[in-house]
Amino acid sequence: MDQFSVLQHIGALRQLISCAVWLQLSAMHCCFNKNTGEVPKVKTVVKRPQVFQLCKGPSTSSLRTWANAGVYLDPARAGNPVFGSRMQLYCRTGYHLSILDSGKVLGSEQDFNKFAVVELSSVDIGEVRIRGVETNLYLAMNNNGRLYGEGNVNHEGTIFIEDMDDGYSSYRSKEHEGWYIGINKAGKIKLATKTKKGQSATKFLPRREGI
Repeated sequence: MDQFSVLQHIGALRQLISCAVWLQLSAMHCCFNKNTGEVPKVKTVVKRPQVFQLCKGPSTSSLRTWANAGVYLDPARAGNPVFGSRMQLYCRTGYHLSILDSGKVLGSEQDFNKFAVVELSSVDIGEVRIRGVETNLYLAMNNNGRLYGEGNVNHEGTIFIEDMDDGYSSYRSKEHEGWYIGINKAGKIKLATKTKKGQSATKFLPRREGI
């Protein structure tokens, strides 16, 4: 933990103590006995704020362990100081969703490959668009169930419904009901017509982009 983080936690602790003292004085004032002039004793318990170590996002091996165990853990809550919408989508099959310059979509095993960094933007409640940060192309699904990079943000095929599936995030096409984003065990994008809810290929963990 760097010096700035330590100072932040010290400041938070001071604020907590000041608040506790103020509450104690307020209680004493309210309970002051005018007849006897006595002030009841008030026991103050001050709890130290929990201090989290700031660190970069978990490694791929850690994510794979969580995935195999069926446990969902958003790395942004595991100490990563980046809470933005930029991330990698790590599939339970062991690959990150990637959008290339050519518009081709595939799986990448490389940690934070520039083509695997995506940005999620909200369209409506439970609905998102997924944009490749490097290519500025939006993930889209065509009528045949194939994924590709689309330059037109308003294309209907770019909207996906984000669901929770056994602690994982899954993304199904809004335009094509029941068709999911999926990456098979070979790192290839699975044809959406062959996907269904609950498949390992359709389960993703968000991995936030580190500083």
